[in-house]
Amino acid sequence: MSAKGFQTPRLCLLEICNFLNKVESLLNSNGDYLFGRHSVTDLHFVPYLFRIIIVRKPEQVFENGLALKAYYERAQVRPTSIKLSNKLIINYFATSQFVISCIISV
Repeated sequence: MSAKGFQTPRLCLLEICNFLNKVESLLNSNGDYLFGRHSVTDLHFVPYLFRIIIVRKPEQVFENGLALKAYYERAQVRPTSIKLSNKLIINYFATSQFVISCIISV
């Protein structure tokens, strides 16, 4: 962090990559969902992932994440994700801290 509390874009990208690697590890060990079965963490993680895909190229996001890519593809076809995708992305900032704290604490 710099003196003013903001990170450089490079540090932010590194943190996102580390976070996505952690998610990939969870999916590899737990199966289709982050913690083995569909949970509130998955509900909050989907908009976070959708937002990352908007900001970053999908190739960058899924570069080392086959399980993450499969998770994303499953989430895209869920009727609730299709219907609410715009609202989910808008609510991204409200949910991202919850998701990060759940996944990092594992």
